[in-house]
Amino acid sequence: MELVAVAAVIVALAALVLAFVALRRGASAEPFDGVMREFAALKGEITAAFGHTHQRLQSITDKVAVIDSARANIEKLAEQVVDLNRVFGDKQARGAFGQRQMEDLVRDVLAEGMFEMQATLANGKRVDCLVKLPKPPGPIGVDAKFPLESFRAVQAAADDAARIRARKQLGQDVVKHVKDIAEKYIVRGETADWALMFVPSEAVYAEIHAHLSDAVEEAHRLRVGIVSPTTLMAALTTVRAVVQDAAMVERAEEIRTEVQRLKDDADRLVQRAGELETGFGRVVDTLRQVRISADKLAGRIARVAEADVPEKK
Repeated sequence: MELVAVAAVIVALAALVLAFVALRRGASAEPFDGVMREFAALKGEITAAFGHTHQRLQSITDKVAVIDSARANIEKLAEQVVDLNRVFGDKQARGAFGQRQMEDLVRDVLAEGMFEMQATLANGKRVDCLVKLPKPPGPIGVDAKFPLESFRAVQAAADDAARIRARKQLGQDVVKHVKDIAEKYIVRGETADWALMFVPSEAVYAEIHAHLSDAVEEAHRLRVGIVSPTTLMAALTTVRAVVQDAAMVERAEEIRTEVQRLKDDADRLVQRAGELETGFGRVVDTLRQVRISADKLAGRIARVAEADVPEKK
């Protein structure tokens, strides 16, 4: 709008200058009017041109604002990616990341009391999470650590040969980790006879199941289930249903026990009422016999009283 105003001022000043020159030369009004009409038309064209220019500049300004906003979002995303790479690059931070993700999933699905974080087993080993299932099968240990270094090597492989070597190493690391879980977190008589290895990345989970079938089979043999965030949530949902069913069965058993106790009490009450009735019957019969004896005795006394007894002389 400022550009349009400036253009209008310039055109007006030019028109005034020409008018002044024409008057000084004594020109007639008719040529002057023609000049003014031409300047008016020129002013309109300049105003329209500046208006279009202003619209284009405004459009460019809006697009620049959108680009600035997108750049800010990209910078923020880049910072988050750097932070995530820092987490994945540090073993301790990576372990905390996996532990936190696993904890969030468990707390979202299971109720308090159905699990224990950092539980210590009878063998002295501490498992990241112990899901409390009734026996059988018993509590299930969940490990939240994962061998990411070999997976990153697979991603960074420059050629097929390097990728094959990296996948072989990844498979060896997975098998070693599975064996550690089986030895530490499957305790006969205390836990279930299987455990879970949580992999906090769907990409790692897909890589293992797509290219490391030997490692997956070894995990199955050792009774260690490899789960991702999605499959862990499905497993926990199943666990919750099992626990709820077990609680309902236990509650139903308690109800059946109480009903049986009530039945036993009712049977005893009927028995004792019968015994009491029998006792009352004997008492009533005895009272009737006593009444008969009393009536006989009263009759005899009456007859004796009515008899004439001779007086002594």
